[in-house]
Amino acid sequence: MKNWRVLTLLLVAIICKVTTSEETVQLAATRGESGVKCGRSGRQCVSGMRCVNKKCACPEGESGNAEFECVNSKEGVCFLTSDSRVYVEGFGRSGAPVNIPCSYRASRFITRKSGAHSYCGIEVHVTNERWRDSYRTRAVHVSVGVTEPILQIQSNMETMITGSSGTNKSRSYNYVVRSGPMNIMTWGSAHHLVKTRSRFQLIRHAIDDVNNFVILDVPDCDTRIKFRAQDSANNNQNLLPGVSIAVSDTAEFIPQMGDYPNSLCGRSQDSPSLYKDHARREGLGDTATSVLDAILDQQSPQFDNPAAAQCQEAMSLYAASRDRKSDLKACEFLMTRKVTRRCLVNKGLEPLDVFNACLKLRQTSDDVTACSTIGRAVDKCSNRWVGTKTFCQ
Repeated sequence: MKNWRVLTLLLVAIICKVTTSEETVQLAATRGESGVKCGRSGRQCVSGMRCVNKKCACPEGESGNAEFECVNSKEGVCFLTSDSRVYVEGFGRSGAPVNIPCSYRASRFITRKSGAHSYCGIEVHVTNERWRDSYRTRAVHVSVGVTEPILQIQSNMETMITGSSGTNKSRSYNYVVRSGPMNIMTWGSAHHLVKTRSRFQLIRHAIDDVNNFVILDVPDCDTRIKFRAQDSANNNQNLLPGVSIAVSDTAEFIPQMGDYPNSLCGRSQDSPSLYKDHARREGLGDTATSVLDAILDQQSPQFDNPAAAQCQEAMSLYAASRDRKSDLKACEFLMTRKVTRRCLVNKGLEPLDVFNACLKLRQTSDDVTACSTIGRAVDKCSNRWVGTKTFCQ
């Protein structure tokens, strides 16, 4: 907490000069074969990893998930993978499903950059989308800020990656990498800018065309983010899709911002039962409802999300609720229960729209549009409904 206060104070210093580079857009398509197939499911390991007892195995002395990312003993890693569902495995190794097509904060932390008085602040948002009757990771948004008080320099940069896959006839992984302008700010003597500009390659992009990853490396900040899109050509994902966030074990997770439920990945010191403990403590029933509560409560900005309007409405309705936990427990099955989602989707209804109508009618019973939406949903999916079927007078 002490280091974060230092960083905050530095960022309010008087800025004398701002240098901005242009936004860049990079397109990439990969068709890599990755590593060996392992186990009955035919899942493939990352190239170079071994298959041991029908499971992909990290090298000795490393941990993580050898289908996606392995880290050494001085790193921690959080996964948000999406096979048949989006699933978060936090830094503390706790796991839970993520059932909403919205953007949410995955992590926020600071690391000490090279040099005793230098700091990095990093925030990662992940965007989900509905895919058939389930969800998958659609995009990742990374913000990086660096402060070097000795050199009198601050810099910041944002990068957005959106992924999609090929058609049923063309197995490929397609990416759009958008990097916002890199801002370098100096105060005091501006000549420091010339001397140190080459050092501020805040985010390095790499395309792993063997394992079909886009990799964002922030080497000065001991942070690495990987993203792999879904392969829509295959129902069974041979290559595990999703996002990984690898950080130094010295990373400090910002209180009330980087801890759970403020960030889904939580902290490295969290219990393996983090999501269960939160659900029990808050009276939410299960881990899926705990995570849904966390995302709605974050009210994160929506990055490259076709469902942005519906997500913002859900978060606003949740914030306005007088009894949020009760309202969520009454409506969450529309998002978290797969048989209900499948029925709604098959009948041409969007689960998030029905969920919003449910939240709205928990607050007022005279909303005509919400009544109509719930009426259609109950009529078409009565045998998949949970709880009351009467909302409107």
